[in-house]
Amino acid sequence: MEKSIVKVTESAAIELTPKTIKTYINQYATDQEIALFLNQCAMFQLNPFKREIYLIKYSSNQPATFVVGYEVYLKRADRTDKWAGMESGTEDDPKTGRPLKAWAKVYRKDWTACLYHEVYLEEYIQKTKEGEPTRFWKDKPRTMLKKVALSQAFRMAFPDEFAGMPYTAEEMPVDHAKLPAAEVAVEADPIRAELEADGQVVNETGPQIPGKFEHLDRFAKAKKRLGNHLYYEILGTFRYKHANDIPVNGREKVLAVMNQAREDMKEMKKRSTELDLQEDLPEQTGP
Repeated sequence: MEKSIVKVTESAAIELTPKTIKTYINQYATDQEIALFLNQCAMFQLNPFKREIYLIKYSSNQPATFVVGYEVYLKRADRTDKWAGMESGTEDDPKTGRPLKAWAKVYRKDWTACLYHEVYLEEYIQKTKEGEPTRFWKDKPRTMLKKVALSQAFRMAFPDEFAGMPYTAEEMPVDHAKLPAAEVAVEADPIRAELEADGQVVNETGPQIPGKFEHLDRFAKAKKRLGNHLYYEILGTFRYKHANDIPVNGREKVLAVMNQAREDMKEMKKRSTELDLQEDLPEQTGP
């Protein structure tokens, strides 16, 4: 099975294993929960170090919960090339002035009508043990409810892309105040990561899962060789902003173009050097 090297920063990567999940993601998760979590990461190409997916468990005596970040749904819908936009809003209870429900519309380029969906506050509001709304649902009930409506609408509009994917945190009994927003700070050896990605270092014992991120070190090297301008220009020709956005089946094609651009640069440099040498040669006169 392939290695899964997860990109953490531009210069550091780390292998996704049960050990790294225990160390950096959640210390309370059991081996079985970690195995399921790794499977979710691989199946949907989600990077836990970028907070695309969360393993939530606050003590060893409670079950783990997997949720994804709301932005993941937006990115995946956009990646289909069929998403044509969205709308959302809320309606308040005329008696109390409090939000009653939220609605969402999702448009597809290949549909003549939008998908319309509604959700009601009483069905999704998250509460504390004391029966009070949790902080985010108390302070931003409309925002939270719109995210629920949009997430569900996206799943219905793009069933192939979202089938089986974990729900968003807004839909689950999760305390958002406890969810870390910043990316995971990881100390990794970039040299070892590159060697591992090239198959030059034997991995530690543990399941190795295929994923989206094992090639990102190659993109980092391509960026260094090509320079920022040409690197992002090539990504732009494929309609990507970052290497992270490239689907698995499109990576090799983009890398091939980058490698060819590198070879063209080398050839141009070689020709330029040859011309410079010719100009430096003394002019030959007649006998």
